[in-house]
Amino acid sequence: MKSLFFILSLCAIALNLQCSRKESHPAEAHAIPSQAVTLPTLSVPHTAETISLDGHLNEASWKHAARTLPFVNTMQGTPAMPHAISRWLWDDQFLYIAYEVNDRFLKSTYRNQDDHLWEQDAVELMFDPGGDGKNYYELQVSPTGNTFDTQYDSRRQPRPFGHTSWSSEVKVGVSTQGHVNDGSSDRGYTVEMAIPWSAFDLAHGMLATMPFRANMFILDAKKEGGQQACGWSAPLLPDFHIPERFGHITFKPRAHTP
Repeated sequence: MKSLFFILSLCAIALNLQCSRKESHPAEAHAIPSQAVTLPTLSVPHTAETISLDGHLNEASWKHAARTLPFVNTMQGTPAMPHAISRWLWDDQFLYIAYEVNDRFLKSTYRNQDDHLWEQDAVELMFDPGGDGKNYYELQVSPTGNTFDTQYDSRRQPRPFGHTSWSSEVKVGVSTQGHVNDGSSDRGYTVEMAIPWSAFDLAHGMLATMPFRANMFILDAKKEGGQQACGWSAPLLPDFHIPERFGHITFKPRAHTP
């Protein structure tokens, strides 16, 4: 009888330890309630200037572009590394987005369209015309200028990677402060992209009449191994595909010239 009681006691202790480990799972322990982190907003101006996609943001329009606050920790909404911001503009043909990323170790060995850029260094856009979490788009650009793009019918559907046959027809320019893949110390990179409205089946006249939501992320390979990430709007879960946590985007009307 005593031996049976001893065995049952050990089982109870093991069960308690197992439950304790489950409760201390990092994704659960560090997640912040969504209502505690406000969704960001961005009001995007029109540009009449021709944007040269070279990754240098020399045009005057970029100085007046909508500019995000520094990207944040994706689980908590707190300050994060690497330091990164984004700027937005639009004209009748394109949505222009720039990313400025401080990165001391540039790595992207992928070379083909729709390679898994998110596994190393990349910037990422999720764009949801209509703002309902359906028919949203994902686009990534690496420091070498390679791209990945896909379209989803709803959150992560179809699996595994959406409709990768969809093409954003994005035009890209990248400048690097350092050398990608050589293992030396770097300073970062800047991405300029121009996405045609036609890729989203949108005309510019629809911009003032429908809601838009979006999110942006930085994927950062670390020299010592592993990866870190930050985002514009914190998903607060270990998944970037949380449409209800996408920020709100509005597009300002073009300025009327006399």
